[in-house]
Amino acid sequence: MLDFWAAWCAPCRIENSRLVFLYNQYSSYEYEGAPNGFTIYSVSLDKNREGWMRGLERDTMPWTTQVSELKGWHTRAVSAYRVTSIPQAFLINPEG
Repeated sequence: MLDFWAAWCAPCRIENSRLVFLYNQYSSYEYEGAPNGFTIYSVSLDKNREGWMRGLERDTMPWTTQVSELKGWHTRAVSAYRVTSIPQAFLINPEG
């Protein structure tokens, strides 16, 4: 799952608790030979590193793929996936 969020976004923080539940439930599930089963790749739209780190810590998201360019909405991933609001997630199969 590709997830777009930000620490300053209240709906995102609520959604993070749901994502933690999904991750805990399905991370060991293998889909058609996917080597790591279900995982989440989170893209933060934060501009402030300290705020982003506090959000990660408080929401206790166990997956390790957390990235941010610290450019807010001006990030390459936002353009590539045409993200216009957050939270927003895309479920992607192993073939992309």
